This record gives sequence, C-alpha cells and structure tokens, in this order.
Amino acid sequence: MVSVSLLHPFILLLLSFSLGGALASPVPDETNTNAYRLARGLPLKKPLNPFNATRTAAKRQQPSGAPQTGNFVVTYNNPTKRKRSGSIYLAPKGANSIFSITGDPAQAILVKTPGTGAFSNSKIQAYDPTAGEWQYMRASKFGDAQSGFDVSLLGSNEVGTTFRQSASNVLGYDYVASDTDYNFSPQLYVGTYGSRTVVVGANSPTDLSDLSITNAEPVTLTFAPETEVNPCGRKRAC
Repeated sequence: MVSVSLLHPFILLLLSFSLGGALASPVPDETNTNAYRLARGLPLKKPLNPFNATRTAAKRQQPSGAPQTGNFVVTYNNPTKRKRSGSIYLAPKGANSIFSITGDPAQAILVKTPGTGAFSNSKIQAYDPTAGEWQYMRASKFGDAQSGFDVSLLGSNEVGTTFRQSASNVLGYDYVASDTDYNFSPQLYVGTYGSRTVVVGANSPTDLSDLSITNAEPVTLTFAPETEVNPCGRKRAC
C-alpha cells in the first residue's frame, strides 16, 4: 500500500506540469496575419467590425431639391448704384400683379422655388397678398423693340413661365419670341415706366428706351431662403 507521504510529492509534481503548460505563452499563428496572406497573394482577412457607412455619413439637413420659401434680392450691377441703394427686394405692385422693388423686407414678395442651387425649366410660385393665394411668376411680353427683340415684364399670374437658377441662386430665363429668330436670354433691368418702377428683361438698354422705359439699370436677382425659425418671414400663408 502506497503511503500518503509518498503520494503527496507525486501529486505536486503532476500539478507543476499541468500549471506550467497552462501558463506558457501561446505561439502566434503567423499564417493568420494579413502580412502572410499578402506575401502569398491571398485575400485579406475579413475585418472583425465591418465598415458601416450609416454610422459615419453625415445626415443631410435639407435635400437640394426640396422646395424653398424666400425672397429675391435685387442687386444693381453698377457698384456705385448698389452701394447707394442698399438692400432691395422684388415686390408686388398693386392688384395687377406687376413686380416692382422695395427697400422694406416686410414688403418683399414671398416666393417658393423648387430648391436652392441650380435648376432649370421650373416654375416659381409667388404669393399674391391682394388675392391671398399662390400664383406663378411670369415673364410676359411688354412690347416689341425696334431691334426685333421683345421686352418682357416680370409679374405673376395663374399660369406662369419657366425659369432657371444658377448654383449661386441667380435667377434667369429664356425668352421665346413669336419669331424664333429673336429667342434670347434677357438681361434684367429695373426702370421707370410712367410713374411706375418695373422689373423687365431686355436684350439691350436701347430696346427699353424704344418702349419709353427710362432710368434703366441692369440688375441681378438672387434667391435668398427664409430662415427655418420664421419660414415665411412675415405673417403670410406658407
């Protein structure tokens, strides 16, 4: 019979071998690295945490094509005139819905575009405060100049015409004449017709003087979106 005193050292010896194997550092598997796989033309290992674009992509605040409400800022192309006049906006004029200009942002005509940035062949809505309803911007024929080019007048009605807008929100349009030889992209002007200030499109200042439009100054119309805090800018229907 084996004595307890002899079993004790034997058990300790077995434990030392067992613990020694458990505590030994594992040998790295060199064949499981990307360096090993690249050197042999093998595909890289799949990442443990695959890339997920939805976790890193910034959320867009407003799609570029979403409708935008705002005003058109009128800027004189002449720097001296621009500095003297200050901020000017496109504005409605009376019940005939012919556009004019104003220095009071509260009187600026409220418009709704397809979105900020570039677009073309799109209608722009304009709010008629007299009728209390949305209509469409129009560029209607004002008259025939001696050059053969028509002069068009900016206003609004139920039908409207199509406009384009540059990436910097500058308004423009292509005028289609009854005689297609005179189709063109008008330069916009602010001028005086009788006692009324009007916004017109023409091929040249001479065409305006032919039709008794005086004090004509070339201008640029730029769309300025309203802030999200006060979408309409005034107490008007959105």
